[in-house]
Amino acid sequence: MKHVRDMTGAAPVAVMDALPQTEQALVLALRAWRTQAGRPARPVPALSGAPVAALGEILEILDRYGRRALACHAPGCRRVGGDEALFAHFVTTAATGDREDAMMLGALLVDAAMLLPLMHAAQQLGLQFARAMPGVHRAACRRDAAAIH
Repeated sequence: MKHVRDMTGAAPVAVMDALPQTEQALVLALRAWRTQAGRPARPVPALSGAPVAALGEILEILDRYGRRALACHAPGCRRVGGDEALFAHFVTTAATGDREDAMMLGALLVDAAMLLPLMHAAQQLGLQFARAMPGVHRAACRRDAAAIH
C-alpha cells in the first residue's frame, strides 16, 4: 500500500439487493477471497476456474500497488461498502468496454503507472463473470444502452 490513512472504505453506500447481479457476485467473490487470504472460504456463484485466477490477478495488483487496502464487509452482510461498490462497478465497467469511465474509476484504486495493468485484469475478470452469467450480463448491457439513448 502506498498511502495509509484513517479513511474507511467500509462505510455503507448501498444494500446488496440494489446492485446488479453481476456486481453482487463480484462483491461476494471479493469478500470470500478476503476472508481466507487468497482462497475463497466458501463457494461463491460464478467463482470457479478462470474467474478464480482472474480475481487473484486483480487483487494481487491491488494489494501490491493499491492506494490503500480495500475494506470489505463480512461475507453475509447485506450492506455494501464504498470500496466493494467501487471494485464491482470498476470491473463491470471495464468489461463492458466503457474505457474512459473504467480508467477514471481505476485511478481511484491505483496510481497512473499501474492503471493499464489493472484495467486489463479488470476486463479479464469482468469477461469471466460475464461468461459465467451470460443472461445477466447481456441484460445489464441492454439496460445501460437504453438509459444512454
